[in-house]
Amino acid sequence: MNTRYRRFVMMAILTLGVVTLLGVSAITSAQGSVGDVPTSTRPDLGLSKTDVYWGSYTDYLNRDLSVDFSVSNNSAAADAYTAAHAYSVAIEGASNTNGVTLSSPTPVNVGDIAAGGSAPATIVFNVPVGVGSFSTKLSATADDGDGNSYSYPLDPGATLVYSSNVMPAAISVLDAENQTLVNNFFLNYLAPTDQQGHFMSVSPDGKYLWVSEQISATGGYVAVLDAATGEELKHWDVGAGVANHMSRDGKWLFVASSKTDGVTVFDVENQTYLGTFAVGTATHVIDSSPDGTEIWIEDAPPGYAGKFDIAGLPGTLPTQTGQVYIGGSLHALLAHPNGDYVFVGSSTSGTNIVDVNTMSVVKTFAGGMQESPHNYTISPDAKYLLIGDTGFYT
Repeated sequence: MNTRYRRFVMMAILTLGVVTLLGVSAITSAQGSVGDVPTSTRPDLGLSKTDVYWGSYTDYLNRDLSVDFSVSNNSAAADAYTAAHAYSVAIEGASNTNGVTLSSPTPVNVGDIAAGGSAPATIVFNVPVGVGSFSTKLSATADDGDGNSYSYPLDPGATLVYSSNVMPAAISVLDAENQTLVNNFFLNYLAPTDQQGHFMSVSPDGKYLWVSEQISATGGYVAVLDAATGEELKHWDVGAGVANHMSRDGKWLFVASSKTDGVTVFDVENQTYLGTFAVGTATHVIDSSPDGTEIWIEDAPPGYAGKFDIAGLPGTLPTQTGQVYIGGSLHALLAHPNGDYVFVGSSTSGTNIVDVNTMSVVKTFAGGMQESPHNYTISPDAKYLLIGDTGFYT
C-alpha cells in the first residue's frame, strides 16, 4: 500500500474510538429442567483494532476509510466436554457515531477460528467530511461445534431460560423469544461422573444462578454462578439433592441436602449460608405458599409431605407445623395460588390434593396418565393442572 495514504491519515488525525464486540447481557429469570446433552459452548469472541488507513487516493476522495481488525476466540482450548471452536464467524453490521456509515457489504465473512486463535477482518467505513473521530459497535454471528448459531451482542431485552443438563454437568442458556441457544456453562470443576442437580434458581435481579450439584462422592454442594458468564462466585460444601427452591419473594433459597437428610437455607441477597434443618431421609421437592410464610417439603420415601414456618428467617430456621401421609415415592409438589391446597404426586396413588387447613387428602386422581407424577405446573387462570408423568413419558 502507498505509504502517503497512511501518512495522510495521521496528518488528518482520523482515529477510531472505542470498538466493542459485546457478549451476553441483561439476564432475566427462569427456572430450568433436565435437557439434552450438549457438547459445545458459546465461543468467547473478542475484537481489537490493528490499523486505520485510506486504501487508495480514490478511497480518500470517496471518504472510505479502511479499518483492520483482529477477531479473537478467547475460549479455552477444547476438552472432552466443551468444544469452544468458532465456526462461520461473520461481521453482520455496525452502529456508528458522528454520521459514519458502512461501505463494506455485509456480512463480512471472517471464517472459522479455533479456540485460542484469531483471524483478520477489514471493514470499510464512509466518514463524512469534517469528522475527525468516531466509535463503532460491531455485531457478529458465529456457530459452535453443534451447529448452534450465536449473535454478538445479545439483545439486552432478551428473556433467558436456564436448563440444567445432568451429565455432563452443564447449564444451557436459551433465548425464550427467538428459541435459540445463547450459551452452555460447563461445570468443568466436577468429575465426569458427578451430576448437576435437576433444578436451579435465579436471583430476582437476574445476575446470579444458584445451582446445587446433586450426586458426587462428597455428597454435593451449593454454588452461586455469574448468570452472564457461568463463573462460580461462591461455594458451600453442605450437600445437595433434587430440591432447589427460591421463596416467592426472592429472599431465601432452600436446597435439599443428601449429607444431612435435611434442607439448607441461604440468604439470597447477601449470599450467605444460614443453616440446615432436619426433614427426613429423602427430601425431594419444595414449594412455598403464595403468602410466603410457609414452605412445603416432600420426604420421598416413606411418603410424607410437611409444611414448615419460615416467617422467622433469617434469625430462626424453619420449623415444622404440619404433616400429611401420602405414601409411595413423592416426586411432584405444587401449591395452589389460592393458598388453600397443595398438589402432591405419588408413585403409588397418583395426584393427591391436600387441604392446607385440615392437613388431609381431600381428593386423589390415580391411574391413566397419572401413574408416576414427576412435575406440576398450573395454568395462569388456575383452572388446569399440567402433569409431567414418568410412567407414560408425558
